[in-house]
Amino acid sequence: MSGPIKSSLAKAVAAIKEPAFQKSTERFVEGIAAKVPIITGIKLNGSRPHKSHDDPADPKPVISFALYKSNKLNSRNRVASGHVHDDGTGHVNFPSKYKQYRAITGMEYKPPSSGTSGQSSSGKSKSGGSDLTWRTNEQTNRAEWWDGTKWVEGDWSDEYQNWYAYYNGEWYYW
Repeated sequence: MSGPIKSSLAKAVAAIKEPAFQKSTERFVEGIAAKVPIITGIKLNGSRPHKSHDDPADPKPVISFALYKSNKLNSRNRVASGHVHDDGTGHVNFPSKYKQYRAITGMEYKPPSSGTSGQSSSGKSKSGGSDLTWRTNEQTNRAEWWDGTKWVEGDWSDEYQNWYAYYNGEWYYW
């Protein structure tokens, strides 16, 4: 792992008020940075565990963070954002500009579309219909899509190398 992320991560971890979250955040971010070498900086969104804003159904407290490709921690250099639990599980969102890292990390979380987050991922219908919201289930490492009331596991196409779903008479790919 590069020196800049170690330095930035050490400062961020030292600011976390709960020891269990210090270790879990350090391990989780190190794992991501090892797979995504352009990451050189981290910025916490608060130093105390809190309820997830992206996943209101998540009962466990989280530490939220943003990851950057420069020591200038601004939106222009942001590569990803996410959160981690004290047990070391977590979620990472990569904007479309960095979508190539979604499959590499296998940890991207996409919450149901609430109209306020631009970080969910959608798949276009083959027949031109509206989008579906997709996420990767962290326990099964499989794609799921939101049907409006619950998450439904998608199917994998070996031929197209994509996840797909058939919903309301239309095929969707992700």
